[in-house]
Amino acid sequence: MQLSTLYTKNRRAFLWLGGVVIVYVSVFHFLFPFLDSQRELEGEIRTIRQQVQRYLKALEDKPAYLNHFEEMKSMVRAYEGHFLESTDVTTATLQIEEIVRVLAVQSGIRVTRSNPLPGKNLDEGFAKIGVKLNLEGDYDSLINFMHAVSSYERFLLIDDFQLTRMRVRKETRIQPRLSISGFIRLS
Repeated sequence: MQLSTLYTKNRRAFLWLGGVVIVYVSVFHFLFPFLDSQRELEGEIRTIRQQVQRYLKALEDKPAYLNHFEEMKSMVRAYEGHFLESTDVTTATLQIEEIVRVLAVQSGIRVTRSNPLPGKNLDEGFAKIGVKLNLEGDYDSLINFMHAVSSYERFLLIDDFQLTRMRVRKETRIQPRLSISGFIRLS
């Protein structure tokens, strides 16, 4: 009798333990992952819904965007009219050096050294070209030169400016170094 009671108790314990394991496996390995995937799916649906709403708003505002885009294109075309005339970097570098030398002579500045800077390609088929200059002259001539560069009919920028002052026999001399650049449209 004792042996059969022991078997019966073991069976009951085994059934209880089996039931607990089945409940544990079904809850933690089937139900919870299902709930997690359901939350992830809800998040993805919410994100997609927000994207669709943004796309719909963009479609509604399409005429305004097109109008704004056309305005920007006309502004770019207006600025292109002020770019250097050349369509390649080498010719444009020579052109900007020539322009700068003419402006320097007109302003009473002497160009002691001129080094072309490498052309830098920009987006949409544009390039920035430049020249680095060492100049010699007085303050008034330098101011006139910088004004001539900034008000030149073509769009020129003074990118870098350094000024060294020297005193020679009671006379103050300045040696400005600056980089001037312009823009071209590549062909």
